[in-house]
Amino acid sequence: MSIKLPNLILFVLFLFPSAVKADFNFEAADQLFHERQISVSKIKEALNAYNEALNSRLDDHEKVYSTEQSARLLMYYNYTTSESNIRLRTQIANTCLDKIKTISPKKLGSETPHYYYWKSVCLMARAEAQSSLNDSNEIARLIKKGSTVDSTYEGGGFDRLNGIFYAKLPAFNPFGPSRNLSKSIIHFKRTIDADFYNDPNPADWKDPSTETGEYFFSTYFYYAEALIKKRRRDEASEIIQDALDRIENGDVAEYRSAENAVAKERLQNLLRFLN
Repeated sequence: MSIKLPNLILFVLFLFPSAVKADFNFEAADQLFHERQISVSKIKEALNAYNEALNSRLDDHEKVYSTEQSARLLMYYNYTTSESNIRLRTQIANTCLDKIKTISPKKLGSETPHYYYWKSVCLMARAEAQSSLNDSNEIARLIKKGSTVDSTYEGGGFDRLNGIFYAKLPAFNPFGPSRNLSKSIIHFKRTIDADFYNDPNPADWKDPSTETGEYFFSTYFYYAEALIKKRRRDEASEIIQDALDRIENGDVAEYRSAENAVAKERLQNLLRFLN
């Protein structure tokens, strides 16, 4: 029995759907990502663009990239949302957690630092919005696991998360670990000294020289906060001023200009508090 060509093609596509994977053009999505500082509508446009990508036929690297970019957008949205808007901040964090499922080890069949980092970040964002300690054990587990996969991701990101985590915990936590400022400060120092993440598929708009830990300026804000809690105000003031001077002098990663602006405002507010 002979099989007609159209039927044969359909048969092959059914058995091997990846054979017709259509490459998604990320240029428009990335352009919207770089415009995220303009308005909330730009953030939502960029999110929709990466959602469109995730609904396309992507390889694993592209899935990770689209999910990572979505998480970055959502967390920037969270950082720029009023602290009093608990409902929206919780919604943003939950949306982020749903996105991250796309790149879980079970879904991908492999482990990536991206999954553990962004799931930790989203859980911490929800915990902060709700003033909740319920996920503290899970957060600690994810950070620890992510550190073993690749501790350099996001400029020593897992050390940064550990630093924030141990600084913000209460002195007594019935649900898990308790505050440990000494441990927190050690992690912040490690973060600043961290080498860049050796991404096997780096975005062409990233400069590896600004992917080291010293270029993630939110670290200096949280580091200074921990020092203030330890009553080391002079050290905190020096760290803040050094970070602000670098931002003013343009010693920054350009694509993180939106996050740098948030960090700058927080650092300036903290310096005013110290003075």
